[in-house]
Parts: sequence; structure tokens; C-alpha cells
Amino acid sequence: MKVRDGTDADGRQVAAIVEHMLGEYSGCAALDRARRQELRAPGSTFAALNGGFWVAEGDEGGLAGCIAIAATDSAETFELHHLYVLPRLRGSGLAMRLLALAVLHARRHGARRIELWADTRFLAGQRFWERHGFVRLPGTRPAGDGEECRYALMLDRACPPGVALSPSRSGQNPSGRGASVRFRASPGRRRSVAPLH
Repeated sequence: MKVRDGTDADGRQVAAIVEHMLGEYSGCAALDRARRQELRAPGSTFAALNGGFWVAEGDEGGLAGCIAIAATDSAETFELHHLYVLPRLRGSGLAMRLLALAVLHARRHGARRIELWADTRFLAGQRFWERHGFVRLPGTRPAGDGEECRYALMLDRACPPGVALSPSRSGQNPSGRGASVRFRASPGRRRSVAPLH
């Protein structure tokens, strides 16, 4: 499985992956206008936001997963977007590999916190975030035909950029309590969420 920097040319395939994932949930609307616009040129969209966009190429050709991250109005907070992995690759470690790249990018750009919004119906995705150190924050917001809840991962400075993300150091609870998680970037890879349903 090859993970690489995504380009604008990947937008159509990424949109197809997202549509496929949403189709697994009855009542889930198709991509909304804002996300469609964002995925028309995902490489340049996230680059313009001081972020990154990565895709995984399946062994049989075509894309098998993706992730993006972007800076926010807060200098120390990045927001995670579009972590999606095809159903046949769930549990393979691909989602964690993609997530590790996004976390590494945020660290290299001075982030101390990563946030994301997840559809409240995507329970397996919420379990994934929680297993990897994200903590659900109070409140929800309307999103399309449903609601989204917010998660945050706190980062610290104990682990220098470019090295393994330590379980005792990366994902402190935003309240200051709780455990954290280990992500390891593949050696030699500098750069390469979905709801992961």
C-alpha cells in the first residue's frame, strides 16, 4: 500500500470514496456543497490552509483511503478532515498510518492541539478516535441531515518533530487527565480523517 501526497487530480476519486462511505448509513445525505467544492481541488485547498492532504493507493489500483489536515484561526490548533478508508481495509492499520502523517504535519507546524468533527451516527469512527487519544468535547452542531460531535487531541513538546509519537506524550486529554496514544510514522517517509465507520 503506497501512501503519498495527494493532488488536485485525486479529488474525484476521494469524493467517490466519501460517497461510498456515506452510503453505508441510511439517511446519510450525499456530499454537501461545501465538501464537494473542497474536494474539487483538495491538494491546493489544504496547501493554502497550511495543511496537508494524503492518499493511499490500493494494491489493485485506485485510491483506498485519504486524510487531510488544515491550520485554523488559532496558531496552535489544526483541524483534521476526511479520514476515510475503504471497508475492506478497515482494521489493516491504514487509518492509523494516515492519522500519524497528519499528526506529524501538525507537530511540524507548531500545533499543540488537533480537533475534528465527526458525525454522531458514525459510532465505529468515534471509537477509533477515542482509541487514538482523542477526547469527545461537550456539545454538537447541525451538519447536513444529522449532527456532528467534536473531538480534540492535545499535543506536547516532549516528542520532537519527525520522530515516533509517544503514547505517554502525544494525546493528553484536553482536561489534563487521561492516557495518550502512540503513532509511528514509517521510516524514511516525511509526508505521505473519514469518519472511519
